[in-house]
Amino acid sequence: WEVRGRLTQDAARQASVAIDLVGPTGQPAPADLALRLGLERADDSGTARALAHRLIRPGSLVATSAPLEAGRWRLRITLPEIEAVQEFRVEP
Repeated sequence: WEVRGRLTQDAARQASVAIDLVGPTGQPAPADLALRLGLERADDSGTARALAHRLIRPGSLVATSAPLEAGRWRLRITLPEIEAVQEFRVEP
């Protein structure tokens, strides 16, 4: 799967994620595709937080975190046979 998306944060330090999952022939991911999103500190302190998401159309989902502490974070997207990781910084 190809993961296309946007990760933004607001003034309240909430991270918002919008992801499109595209298959090898351009098809959207099926609604029942096993997918997990998680947030974790990039310095590996603490445990990963599951990030609830909702499907907005086939292959497209959105999620918003609770307010995050300042520092470096990782968004981890786990799919069958693949895992994508995106690091980002939350400003104080």
